[in-house]
Amino acid sequence: MGAPPWPVLLRDLRGAAPLLVPARAELLALRAEPAAADPYGRRPLHRDAVGEVMLAGWRAGAECAPHDHAGGEGMVVVLAGTFTETDWIWRDGNLERGASRRWGAGDAIPVAVGGIHSMRAHDDGKGGGTTLHLYRPAIAGMRVFDPARRETLAVRDDCGAWIPRDEALIVSRTAWRSRP
Repeated sequence: MGAPPWPVLLRDLRGAAPLLVPARAELLALRAEPAAADPYGRRPLHRDAVGEVMLAGWRAGAECAPHDHAGGEGMVVVLAGTFTETDWIWRDGNLERGASRRWGAGDAIPVAVGGIHSMRAHDDGKGGGTTLHLYRPAIAGMRVFDPARRETLAVRDDCGAWIPRDEALIVSRTAWRSRP
């Protein structure tokens, strides 16, 4: 089939998911395995002025950190596996878990501007899962939230949605206000 027409798909996110079905096997073959402590491996597939496309190969049972998409919108298409997505909400200076939803292969998860979420790959005995991420515009300045340390990390564009072990991936840190 060859590479899907990423710029066309990025312009019409709602119409993208069905068009990806013929490319599923090829995309799964490109799956990036996660590094030792990362929840998923990242394989960038496309990035331009319109947006970006990234393939994620998830470790079974792994969860990414709560994060935003730097003012972008998009869609995450589940190519393989089962995932739980959790919304996060700011309340009185604290980041709290909101609603959760379960997603499976073929589902398209909407990513809203300004939203904060996390995802967890279920351990279904099949080795995690694979997701395809389409964002517009391309993510620049993603924030990752660390509830344990009560801080927000702005991370480099080549960092995934996890608390980086490599300090060079952190652009800035902002402490959350003190609890009352």
